[in-house]
Amino acid sequence: MVQPRNKSQAPRDYESGWRLLLWYLGRYNPTTHRLEQYLIRKGCQPDEARQLVDKAVGLGLLDDQRFACNMIQSQLSHYGQRRISNKLISLGLTREVVQQAWESIDQQLIDPQVNLTRLLEKFLVRHHLSSSRELESKLRAKLYRQLIQAGYSYDQIKTLLAHDSSNQA
Repeated sequence: MVQPRNKSQAPRDYESGWRLLLWYLGRYNPTTHRLEQYLIRKGCQPDEARQLVDKAVGLGLLDDQRFACNMIQSQLSHYGQRRISNKLISLGLTREVVQQAWESIDQQLIDPQVNLTRLLEKFLVRHHLSSSRELESKLRAKLYRQLIQAGYSYDQIKTLLAHDSSNQA
């Protein structure tokens, strides 16, 4: 009887580790840290996993800077800078790479007031209100919590509500 192949079996050599890396890159868009951890989990030695990842980076198959820029652009309409940065760091990117990615993003995309205004309008519609002046203290607190959780600072939210109230007057 034929024994089924153990899926967690370690790659026997550098070539099989490379094939595993290429398969993973074809399926996912990982950071260098995540890819290295995957290879180690699949049985590669840490130094061999590092060599494989370095080879992929050298060939341009893997780029943490590009990964960070893409994630920032895709998440920016939903979340604030702080939340996106924390997520990138939790994925294994260094603070320097994250900072460089923020610097390379078009500054017009980063304007938090545009996103905050959109989120405020969405909140007001959801709660059947016409302006932020109609917010009761409970709803105002809920709005603050939601926006802070989305990664915006208290001062940004306060400025937005003051600006919105003055526009409604």
